[in-house]
Amino acid sequence: MKRPYVETNFRRDVALFKMIAKFFETLGISKQMRWAAMSKELEEIVLNELNYRLEADAAARMHKSLLNHAVYAPKVFFRFCTNTTIVLEYLNGVKMSDYLYVHERDPARCARWCVENRVKPKRVAYRLFASLQRQIFEDNLFHADLHPGNIMLLRNNRFGLIDFGAVGALEGTFRKQLNQYNALIAEGSYIKAAEIYLDISSPLPALSSRRLRHRVGCRRQFGPRQRPSGHWEVGHRDPLIKVDPLGPRSCGRAHPVYKRSRLSSYAF
Repeated sequence: MKRPYVETNFRRDVALFKMIAKFFETLGISKQMRWAAMSKELEEIVLNELNYRLEADAAARMHKSLLNHAVYAPKVFFRFCTNTTIVLEYLNGVKMSDYLYVHERDPARCARWCVENRVKPKRVAYRLFASLQRQIFEDNLFHADLHPGNIMLLRNNRFGLIDFGAVGALEGTFRKQLNQYNALIAEGSYIKAAEIYLDISSPLPALSSRRLRHRVGCRRQFGPRQRPSGHWEVGHRDPLIKVDPLGPRSCGRAHPVYKRSRLSSYAF
C-alpha cells in the first residue's frame, strides 16, 4: 500500500534534483553525466514506480516468464489492485538480506537453517545468476532492481523474486553487444571486450580510445593485484591513468592525464 504523502514528497525531491542538475549543466560540471537526460529519466522512473497498476502488470508478466526458469514470482490479485494498492500472493520464505545479516553475526545458525531447509548457498547463487542471464538474453524481460531485499530464499534450493516496481527490457542492438561482451570476457579476449564496453558506454571526454581500450583490457586481464611491470595501481583519489601501449598486446608505461570520469554501462 502506498504511504500517505509519498507521491508529494517524491515530486518535491525530483523537482529539487532537476534544479541542481540544471545548475550543474549551466556551469558545465561533469558534462559526461548528461544532467538533463538523467533528471528526465529519473522523473519517469519515479512516476512509474508510484503507479501500482503498472507494477501489478509487470509482476504478472514476470510471474509467467519466470515459470520457465523454475523461479517463483507471486501471483497478482488484480481485482483488489488500485493505483495505491497492490495485492500479491504471500511467499513463505526468508529474504536474502535477512539471511546475510544473520550470516555475518551467527554463521552457525545460518548453517543449521540451510541444513534444515535443504539450501545450498552456492547452488542458489548459480541458479540466480543463470536466471538473470536468461531474463536478459532469452526473455528480454528482467528484474531491474535485483538486490538481496527482493530475493526470497525458499526450501530445496529454490528462490522467488518480489517487488517488480522496476522491470526492464533492452533494445536489440544493445542486447547483442552485451551478449558479445560477456562472450569475449568468457574467452579471455579482454582487449576486444573493452572495445564493446566503450562502445556501449555513455559519451566520454576527449581521449585516445586506443590507449583507454588497452587500459581497460589490461586492468581486466591482470586484475587489481597482478600488474605488469610499469603499470600503476589507481586509487580512488588518483587521476585516471592512461596507458601508452608498446604494442597490440602489451601494457606500457602509465601517465596521469586527467581526472577520473565514470563509465556508465551494463557490465556483468
